[in-house]
Amino acid sequence: MLIIRTSQVRALEEALLTPNYEAQMLRYLQVHHAAAAAGRTDAAMLALVRQLTIRARSFGAPDASACGEFVELAMSLGEDFDREPWAAAILRDVESPTLAWTAKVAALVDAAPSEPFAG
Repeated sequence: MLIIRTSQVRALEEALLTPNYEAQMLRYLQVHHAAAAAGRTDAAMLALVRQLTIRARSFGAPDASACGEFVELAMSLGEDFDREPWAAAILRDVESPTLAWTAKVAALVDAAPSEPFAG
């Protein structure tokens, strides 16, 4: 008997949605972060989206929507914001390993400085 676990279904859904996710993020960044996108080719922007998505996943982003939130934070705060001590502490969830992704994002927004980092 074949058993397909929920985690396998989610992985398949993510794999099928990835090209769409990347295209959507590219369009989003071109519109909402035009200054950052202006000096880069589409290929360079897609590479950035992929890199940021990998980093988001490493911090526990559960799906494409959560990865998109991370990309938005990176574009707003600086592409390397997650390497800043205040952000890294939240993302690595040092205090509470069960902190949900939405709580991490809320904590990042609350703790974020008013000026973006160079990065």
